[in-house]
Amino acid sequence: MILALVIALLAWNIWLTQRYSTLSQATASSAEGTESAVVVQSTLTDYTTGITSVMDKAREGIVTVVSQSQDSLKTYSGVVFRKEEGVTYVFTVMDALSGMDSVSVMFDSGASIEGEIVGVDEDTGLGLLRVEPIFDVAPLVQGDSSLLGQGEYIVAAGGRRPSTGTAFISFGIVSRPGMRRLTLLTNWFAEIIETDAVACGENYGGPLLDIGGKLMGIVIPRPVNTQDRMGYAISVNEMALVCDELLENGTVAKGSLGVVYRSVADLELYEKNVLGVPLDMVEGVYVTHILQESVAEGRLLAGDIIAAVNGEQVLDVTGMRKALYGCEKGFLAKLDIIRGGEPLELEITLE
Repeated sequence: MILALVIALLAWNIWLTQRYSTLSQATASSAEGTESAVVVQSTLTDYTTGITSVMDKAREGIVTVVSQSQDSLKTYSGVVFRKEEGVTYVFTVMDALSGMDSVSVMFDSGASIEGEIVGVDEDTGLGLLRVEPIFDVAPLVQGDSSLLGQGEYIVAAGGRRPSTGTAFISFGIVSRPGMRRLTLLTNWFAEIIETDAVACGENYGGPLLDIGGKLMGIVIPRPVNTQDRMGYAISVNEMALVCDELLENGTVAKGSLGVVYRSVADLELYEKNVLGVPLDMVEGVYVTHILQESVAEGRLLAGDIIAAVNGEQVLDVTGMRKALYGCEKGFLAKLDIIRGGEPLELEITLE
């Protein structure tokens, strides 16, 4: 009886091993030749997970930002975002830079370097630092946040805490990518990512990573009128626009319409059917909300499709944001829109 049981268990173990091998080979074969494919085992060993692999890839690009003034010493996180001719640029939150006498960047190795403030953007709450390390620094690999969807796994990370030498790591899913104002002092709707991963003081300024280890955003304090149990991040696509403006001008020039919009290409067929959008239309942005007392109130309507700005065709949300980042406040923007299926031209002074 015992011998029969042992033989049955051995047979079962052999079958499971063969089955696992077959599934692994099939998964690898399906991913072969697809550059964007990421295969992640939920558990690699008894002690490590796929999140361990994500952090191993990204760790060198995550820093700690130590800000000091006469009255306080504060610790935030930062993201190694760009490197040009020996100069490294680090993104963090504006709170880490405002009113501070000195700011230093501590890399994962423990090396600390004095940072020079390039500039800040009050609308997004981001600040950019310039450092010149004498050692090699690898910026985080940037993803495309426009491809991030609801339910995708993400990791919110922070730099090593000086008091413990360990990093802050939190795991969760994307609740909703979208657009929100960060404060009541701005009419700019930033492109943000809402997640159930933990966001707190020490990882503000840290990266939001996808399961492949690519940068998808930067963790920020909770915007106004948002869920108090959720975490938030500015998208990496918006970070790139802010970075370009700060490096070129030291400030961020952009004009706001005070509206929320979605890419027409992202609308589901049933949404298009209900909203009256032609099913074959894939270009432009669909206006979903207009802020009260904004420059667009009474001019644009929910349901309008913005097809071009200043004569430049708008394909999607990314194209729309690039167009607005190219304009100063007070600029007279010429919009080509489609309202009720009919083309219409509007001129609106951006704020």
